[in-house]
Amino acid sequence: MGLLSWLLRFPGSISDLAQAISLVERVVALRTEVLGPDDPKTIDGMNNLGGALEAQCQYEKSETLHREAPARSKRVRGRHHLDTLNCMSRLPSVLSEQHDAEKNVESIALLREG
Repeated sequence: MGLLSWLLRFPGSISDLAQAISLVERVVALRTEVLGPDDPKTIDGMNNLGGALEAQCQYEKSETLHREAPARSKRVRGRHHLDTLNCMSRLPSVLSEQHDAEKNVESIALLREG
């Protein structure tokens, strides 16, 4: 299990989820700087961070990451790679949580094209 997954799955081992998110944000920033923005580990970190932000109801930040991660993953890994599909599966959830009619329509369209 990678560091990001560990931090996000076991936030109780850190004082709280907000602190875990702060650590994950730093890890993603370092991965972006060291490995590059299109490295698979950076992309996976962005996807995980988006999920953690969604759990904290930070939907706009989460949406941004859940749009960016699949776009990068498609470019790097291809559209049908399992990790790309995992990235793509997260955006509809974030969109539907925002209770915005246009975003709900987009969410349904994304699920259909899945």
